[in-house]
Amino acid sequence: MFGTSFSVYRVDRNSSNSNRSRGGGVLIAVSNALASCQIAVDRFTSIEAVWVKVSLPTRNAFIGALYIPPDGRNDSGIIQQHLDAIEYASSLTDLVDVLLLLGDFNQPGLIWLQSGHRYAFPDPDNSTTTPASRLLIDGTAFFGLSQISLISNFQNHFLDLVFVSENLLPDCAVDEAPDAIVPLDNYHPALVISIANSDLVRFDDSSNADCLNFRKTDFELLRRKLSLFDWNALNDLDIDTAVGRFNCFLSDCVFASVPKRQPPRKPPWTNATLRNLKRERARTLRALTKRRCAITKRNFSIASNCYRRYNKHLYKQYVCRMQHNLRRHPKGFWSFVNTKRKENGLPSRVFLDNDVALNAEDKCNLFAKHFSTVFSNALPSQADIARAARDVPNNVISMDVLPLKLIWLSRR
Repeated sequence: MFGTSFSVYRVDRNSSNSNRSRGGGVLIAVSNALASCQIAVDRFTSIEAVWVKVSLPTRNAFIGALYIPPDGRNDSGIIQQHLDAIEYASSLTDLVDVLLLLGDFNQPGLIWLQSGHRYAFPDPDNSTTTPASRLLIDGTAFFGLSQISLISNFQNHFLDLVFVSENLLPDCAVDEAPDAIVPLDNYHPALVISIANSDLVRFDDSSNADCLNFRKTDFELLRRKLSLFDWNALNDLDIDTAVGRFNCFLSDCVFASVPKRQPPRKPPWTNATLRNLKRERARTLRALTKRRCAITKRNFSIASNCYRRYNKHLYKQYVCRMQHNLRRHPKGFWSFVNTKRKENGLPSRVFLDNDVALNAEDKCNLFAKHFSTVFSNALPSQADIARAARDVPNNVISMDVLPLKLIWLSRR
């Protein structure tokens, strides 16, 4: 389901964590664009939980997913084991690291209300608490975690909860997913957790740079513009200034006489029908966002399914064409392969120790700084040169005659 673009960490239901054979189990899938690893919690094999560490440029994110079965929601022992796992994950964090815990807590008696500080708290008047649920509330608060989900199921029960650390609280938001990946369960609406995190590695996409179509060059216009250059204006200038001025003039002439290439279609298998379906899906999503009801949900679901099915159909046809034309058009095949890369272009931010580069010049300086630390400018001795040239056959290189080609540019 996730393909090779994700690392999947999972804990399946087994005899050590449940006496049931059906359902259960948790997993976390992390994009391979991010460095991640599973946190070994061998001491907590009797609970259904998985913890993953995601390494970001300036801090780490510790993410946990858990499942508390209905028959264990009142078991304080199970709750305590999950709190022990949270304590273990917290012990690995630094002050700048963030903690995120989510899953099916199966506590239908807790009714959550929105506070004025972007987190939720149990309604003291309408919530039905048990020793296990009180232990959960107190334990998560002890580790500095705040619950932020206010999405209930069709029975108005809050089964799926999201706890975040205090330093992540201002950047998090939880919404109901408008387009679920798998068929929905009425007891568990799909959630989208948005985290405004500037630490994620981003890439500057250079594939959208302006490309010129030299095959459609207007050579007559180019000739007329080049003939207007005043060569006498360069007589009193030094060589660097003269070359820079001529290069600017030449660039202006080229951009004026050579049209830009049309941007490639994205995705390359799209057509007018697919674009219309995409616009219809966007329109129904806007209507769903403005007014959430059964009709807008149904309209968006229909539009989304139509777009998804047709897009999948066109994609299969496109892959078949790429495979069939591999021999005759290998360039198109490798272009398709490049679209499967994890990233395009160069990182928008480059780090070296405590230095950060955001533009091209600073990035080059960081690379130069790093290379200067590993470069040796020691000159080789005559003995080293003789030793290196010892096995070179005679008459391989003749320095007596060097071919020299001169190109004379005359101006009229």
